[in-house]
Amino acid sequence: MTRAEAREILGVYRPGTEDADDPFFAEALKMAAADEELARWFVEEQAFDNLIAEKLAENSPARSEAPETLLAALSSGSARVVRWDFRRALALAAGLALLASLATWLLLPARESGAGTLAAFRSEMVTFVKLPPALDLETSDLAKVRSFLENRGIVQTVAVPGGTDRLPPLGCRALMFRGHRVALICFEREDGELVHLLIADRDAMAGPALTGGPQYAQEGEWSTAAWNEGDRVYMLATKGGPEAVRAYL
Repeated sequence: MTRAEAREILGVYRPGTEDADDPFFAEALKMAAADEELARWFVEEQAFDNLIAEKLAENSPARSEAPETLLAALSSGSARVVRWDFRRALALAAGLALLASLATWLLLPARESGAGTLAAFRSEMVTFVKLPPALDLETSDLAKVRSFLENRGIVQTVAVPGGTDRLPPLGCRALMFRGHRVALICFEREDGELVHLLIADRDAMAGPALTGGPQYAQEGEWSTAAWNEGDRVYMLATKGGPEAVRAYL
């Protein structure tokens, strides 16, 4: 399988669904795990698709009124091909109307390298974790999480906020933000919801260092807190209001 063929297959992959166990994706996923360039593209593609889907949902009220022929095809044996065509059709029909207003802040920044703003980091990372992300390592052992991330050079030292110590970790994975590696560690809250810890180099963020304690912000139903420690930026994200994320600092 070539890298181009793997991209075609992974372009229709839906994280957090039965696709993870579908043999159709197995070879492409295996290739992405071993190919750093393909892995970087795959992570960015998933984040980009999530952003497009979110904006289409916000701005296309007729989106749920799919023709009966498409719904019938989705339930047939050709569902995979139709699903991709349906997403393409939605993007062409509704996305063209939105493209001019979205291009400045959505399309171009998502593909640029170099430092991004904290606001961009917060928006892109929350968009990514809105669906439970596939993890590079699944474990409830925080020591194994630390070892995995540190040995692969994703971060040199993994430090977690004191409030997350009482939560069982689910695992971790590596992400990319504007050409910089980001460590993602997922924890399970007492109520079954997730708490995500993201760690990036300070160089990944444009602007002055974060001072005066954590900076809180709301991204839809998600609450975030970001702060500096040394040469790194940390961010916690979880569902709920500001009190939800403060509980884990």
